[in-house]
Amino acid sequence: MLDFASKQVLDKLPPLDIPSVLNDPTVQTITKLATDENVQKIAKEGIQNVMKIGDELGKGLDKLFNKKGGMP
Repeated sequence: MLDFASKQVLDKLPPLDIPSVLNDPTVQTITKLATDENVQKIAKEGIQNVMKIGDELGKGLDKLFNKKGGMP
């Protein structure tokens, strides 16, 4: 049934015009942002900070649940 439904939807979609999509102003703006060195640096630092927070949270949970006597 899912296969039938997906064929019905896909058959009614117009062909994808890749050059038109790539020339869309929104796509070009996103591409410029994604390739900007400062944006990449900020994104990388943000990801590293999130990972540090995750590590600290994991350590805190480990301490909490691995105390003698179990959970408080």
